[in-house]
Amino acid sequence: MSYDTPNSVVAEIFDNEPKEREGFATAELRPGMGVTFDTSGDANDVSPAGVNSRTTYVVRVPPQTMSAASLNSMDTSPIDATIDADDHLYTFGFLRFQQARCRVASSSTAAAGDDVGWNSNGEISDVQTDGSTALTTFVGQVRELISDADLDNDIAVVEFY
Repeated sequence: MSYDTPNSVVAEIFDNEPKEREGFATAELRPGMGVTFDTSGDANDVSPAGVNSRTTYVVRVPPQTMSAASLNSMDTSPIDATIDADDHLYTFGFLRFQQARCRVASSSTAAAGDDVGWNSNGEISDVQTDGSTALTTFVGQVRELISDADLDNDIAVVEFY
């Protein structure tokens, strides 16, 4: 998908939406995962982005002074920390042309230059969680893949559309 086509802007944050948002996890989440917000209840419930979600909100590592109580495994990379269900978390919404480090799905075959979106687990990928069904809604393009034996998942630098 080319950046100069009208359809390239599929992931967007509207002007009235804050770029930094906080909420409470509905499931175990990890930094670098895409998420959506449900504000119909008393609190901002944060869930993993679903297949073909257009969100550009990504879980971030909490500020050191305000770390979530359940950040597990801080003896490893903060990107591999987990945020348990019902715990407070922080997200950041990315605009067009901004880049984020996102958690790559294990089923992904994406390489630098490939279009990617969210799978059902909230991980960035070019295919759905089953590993064979292609995504139809893309939120960005992989600029760089970062592999590290110390990380649970590869990390992709994604430039959002």
